[in-house]
Amino acid sequence: MKHAVACLLILTLVIPAEARQRTPQEQVTKIPLGSLVLVQMKDGQGVKGRLREATSTQFTLEPTTPQNAPRQTFLFDDVRSIELPKTQRYPSSPLEFLAAIPAMVICGVLRIFKRNACDDL
Repeated sequence: MKHAVACLLILTLVIPAEARQRTPQEQVTKIPLGSLVLVQMKDGQGVKGRLREATSTQFTLEPTTPQNAPRQTFLFDDVRSIELPKTQRYPSSPLEFLAAIPAMVICGVLRIFKRNACDDL
């Protein structure tokens, strides 16, 4: 019983680590350049593209289909949030991380044997 209570207390310290909402500038620093992102504007509009540049006041997105639109620059003041699409996010909870371990092990073993089965994941 003591061990179960101790585990629950530890989990309460780990789970609310992202309780505070990050500013768009903080969100961009966590995203690698070239990543596909979803941008939610303050006026409710959503924009999808690849993150190409980021400064302290603005960032640049390249559209997902470059032949029909130029790069767009957005001010952080006009943005509500910047996120990776759900399929590209890292595990955000301990349970999601534990569920991802078997896939990581399988991909690692396949890479050892020179199979490219996990390149699309």
